[in-house]
Amino acid sequence: MGEGAIMRIEYWDPSRPTTIRSGSTAHPESVVDMEEYLLPLDRIRTAALHSWGVAAGLHVRVQGGSAPTVLPGSAIDSAGRVLAVVEGGTVIVDPTVPPDQMNGVPTVVVPAGGVPAVTTGLTGACLLTLTWREVVGQGALTSAPVLLHAPWLRLVPASGFADDGRQVVLAAVTLDGQGQVTGLDPGPRRVAARLTLQEPTASAVAFAGATGEVVQRETALMESDGGDVRLTLLSGADPRPALRLTGTGLRLPSPTGAKEHELAVDDGGGFRLTDCAANADRLVVDPAGQVGIGVRSDLQRILQVEGSEIHSGGTAGGLSFADRGVARFVEHPRRGDRWVWYAADGYARLWSGYDRLYVGAPNDGGALDVPARMRVRQGGSDSAGIWFHQNNGGDRGFVGMAGDQMLGMYGAGHGWGLQMNVDSGELVFGSQFGNPWGPATLTLWGSRIWDQGDGVLAVASGGPTVRILDNLEVYGSLSKAGGGFRIDHPLDPGDRYLAHSFVESPEMLNVYSGTAVTGDDGRAEVALPSYFAALNRDHRFQLTPAGVPTEVAGEITGTTLTVRTGRPGVTVCWQVTGVRQDKWAQEHRIRTEHDKPEHERGRYLHPELHGQPAHLSIASTRPE
Repeated sequence: MGEGAIMRIEYWDPSRPTTIRSGSTAHPESVVDMEEYLLPLDRIRTAALHSWGVAAGLHVRVQGGSAPTVLPGSAIDSAGRVLAVVEGGTVIVDPTVPPDQMNGVPTVVVPAGGVPAVTTGLTGACLLTLTWREVVGQGALTSAPVLLHAPWLRLVPASGFADDGRQVVLAAVTLDGQGQVTGLDPGPRRVAARLTLQEPTASAVAFAGATGEVVQRETALMESDGGDVRLTLLSGADPRPALRLTGTGLRLPSPTGAKEHELAVDDGGGFRLTDCAANADRLVVDPAGQVGIGVRSDLQRILQVEGSEIHSGGTAGGLSFADRGVARFVEHPRRGDRWVWYAADGYARLWSGYDRLYVGAPNDGGALDVPARMRVRQGGSDSAGIWFHQNNGGDRGFVGMAGDQMLGMYGAGHGWGLQMNVDSGELVFGSQFGNPWGPATLTLWGSRIWDQGDGVLAVASGGPTVRILDNLEVYGSLSKAGGGFRIDHPLDPGDRYLAHSFVESPEMLNVYSGTAVTGDDGRAEVALPSYFAALNRDHRFQLTPAGVPTEVAGEITGTTLTVRTGRPGVTVCWQVTGVRQDKWAQEHRIRTEHDKPEHERGRYLHPELHGQPAHLSIASTRPE
């Protein structure tokens, strides 16, 4: 505490212990008793039983941006001195008074509504502080001077402030250029009241000449501003949180306080260990005693674990489960009583008594290895095959026989998407063979369908090279010698086809067309799509009046085509084209003319059309 020797006057006669010394009590004797004994002991006791900070009251209020007002209350500084702001008491509010001046210091009387702080000359981030001080005043009954308890209430800049307890912080205040309050929060305000638990501890001294120390480790139990009860370890360089009791449960913080886990019991009797930062349950015990690890929903099993894996290690590592006909755990199982999954010598093994199943090895590709052929037999259903099951979706896909002749791939949300006739080798995509679920989709990721025999993939026997019976999506460029549509002929759909050719262009053109009728002013406005200007550049348009000889003109502004004829009621046919300027088109412009690569020169896409032999086809240069 730095108080020096603690002493008081001995009023008993040392030669006669039952006799009080005679003579008058002088002022120096009172000083010794008060200044060198009672006050130092009081400060030592206060500092030992309380940490420094606000003990009671000292609420800070701001109304309409006015100066912060401090209400009556008390605090304790780091020297163990009590700072009391009481109604009718005195405080110093002048921030310019020298800190060691005692005579002639101006003070103010504390009213019931609190005392305002001085904000003159300050701006920005400040701290409202209270400092212990005494000043010389005049006694009320005698002419003798008195010492007035007058805590120093002042605002100090937050920058560079040493929060060491010599000044007790009441609030953090932000001021504008006119001294008006624009921000108020607790800042580093501390609470002094606490319950302290102490445990003696010692560093071991095991040999002669060693050094050691017996100390007390302190733990403080305090209530925080939010109403939580906190257990804080005070020993060491920095206090650290050890426990927090909230309205929902018991929280265990990490040594730095950066992470917290909460132990809680719900009204139904369930127990949970929750990661507060992630707001996720890590351990759950429901009212029925079922245990869940990493589970976010209701438990479905006695032990339910959700996560990447369950690990059992060591020389006896393994997972065991019993036959359902065995009533309880069997330490030494006979064949089939209890099965154990374990790993040894690069294999995963399933063991029960003498029975073993070996799965995978490094040289076997790390999967289930059957050193022969594996047969899946048809049972009571119409097909034989393998179902693929997903935890979040159930049975999702099937590979197997769709009948006696058809081998296929089946999707739970689609039906049979791909089938092969095991007798003819025919492949069928999409809605065939009784599939009621609609179209199938064939997706090729950077690869080609290729047949090493004649270069043709036959999807439908006797049909074109590739027949896709439903939709085809291409996420890159499509190059072709020609193309168009072929549909059932509208006039004779049962017996004839109707075919049209694609419209080709050396540019990536978008085409928009329609009709418009001019109004009374001979004008008509056509709203183009909202994305027109963003998608297209180099706009061009054509306008044709229908059946009425007249001049027609127009212009495009933004996404509006304005047509002008000079006559009302004219029907105008319009067509607008634009060159694509979207990002994909900018990066993949069509090269209208370019040289063939070296390995394709002298060869042709269609050699027969140029009077060349078939072996000069470019297709013959493709890799096997």
